Amino acid sequence: MARVVLEQVGKAFRDGRGRTVAAVADVTLDIADGEFLVLVGPSGCGKSTTLRLIAGLEEMTSGTIRIGDRVVNGLEPKDRDIAMVFQNYALYPHLTVFENLAFGLQLRRLPRPEVERRVRGAAGILGLEPLLDRRPRELSGGQRQRVAVGRAMVREPQVFLFDEPLSNLDAQMRVQTRMELARLNDRLGTTMIYVTHDQVEAMTLGDRIVVMHEGRIQQVADPLTLYREPANRFVAGFIGSPPMGFVEGTLDAGRGEFRPDDTPLGTLRPDPIPAAAGSGRAVLGVRPEGWTLTAAGAGDDGPVVELVEPLGAETLLHVAAGASRVVVRVDGLGGWTTGERVGLGLRPGAAHWFDPQTGRALR
Repeated sequence: MARVVLEQVGKAFRDGRGRTVAAVADVTLDIADGEFLVLVGPSGCGKSTTLRLIAGLEEMTSGTIRIGDRVVNGLEPKDRDIAMVFQNYALYPHLTVFENLAFGLQLRRLPRPEVERRVRGAAGILGLEPLLDRRPRELSGGQRQRVAVGRAMVREPQVFLFDEPLSNLDAQMRVQTRMELARLNDRLGTTMIYVTHDQVEAMTLGDRIVVMHEGRIQQVADPLTLYREPANRFVAGFIGSPPMGFVEGTLDAGRGEFRPDDTPLGTLRPDPIPAAAGSGRAVLGVRPEGWTLTAAGAGDDGPVVELVEPLGAETLLHVAAGASRVVVRVDGLGGWTTGERVGLGLRPGAAHWFDPQTGRALR
């Protein structure tokens, strides 16, 4: 196990026009020994590049990386005492599960009893013991992914690196394998750094989550803090499924009113309004469960339901008010219909405020 520290790490390259582009810029992180840290963000945000810099598969432009008590900037990947699991399982098709797990150890010329001990131990933890004599083509996708994880485990590294390892699995298998990874972290206590574009995976797996956008860290926090106290509009819109809805308008803190630009919403009275929000132009953010919903009166020209998504225990309503689109979560089937006019209000404490110019959260 080891602590991993990144200090102002950057990676730049030149594009086809000769311009310098920063894939990663000034990334500073302190990952505790035994922590499960998740890097999350949209495609192209720099999360996989950051992971590859830690692994030594990419050369840094600037900064320092420490694994344990060593600076590893100049070390080859094989000398960093890390193990990486990729999106592609990369199993040897002609070898059995046992042979796939043992292959790397045999290359390192470990004694046969030690190879046997490590392979049997990893197989027991991952539930692979009945599969040791099978070849990859005889395994399901989830089983192949477990073999890929096991191949990393047998190395007994200081740090595990996961680069979107569940992307090739179907929805049910993703949930099952996600639970196995969480249990594996609890059992081994080894530092794990995990990259995903799926914020549900991030929320359910990570002790802390790093949200990245355009090569820069936007916020680092535990899952509930990210959800309840996003640092900016990007984090607020990325974390949460369905995402937070945003409405632009004018805030009158003295009167406790927010007048949306989209007139069908009418005047909203959020409670409370933070002092930092002041008065003037502002962006209101509300999560789907933060809205209250009422039927519109006869002749009212209020927001209209554009889409109804019945999910059983809850229903998601996609509501349009002028140019604004918000999602409202209601319990059960709800009884709402497409095209219906509704009235929207705010639950106490549901409002998030953002600066319309910088996107920074106002608290």
